Amino acid sequence: MVPRPPGVLDLPRPRFQGDSTMRFSSGFRSALVALLALTGAGTTSAAHADSGSIQLWELKGGWIIGASGGGGTLIFHGRRYPLSIGA
Repeated sequence: MVPRPPGVLDLPRPRFQGDSTMRFSSGFRSALVALLALTGAGTTSAAHADSGSIQLWELKGGWIIGASGGGGTLIFHGRRYPLSIGA
């Protein structure tokens, strides 16, 4: 027997029961993670998107050589933003 320095305790070694313990532990962890994910998904609030409106006008012309253009306005939170089409 090897002499131990003073103050060092002789603790029992952990016992492993083979693959069944590891399989149970892994399965238990997987189930716990799935349960937490489902619980978290049920308690989150739905996201609400902002809304706005768009007004467009377009002008096309030509039979062989065509041209087009236009514009519009995006109205978002009470502000107007100009838009252009084909220019």
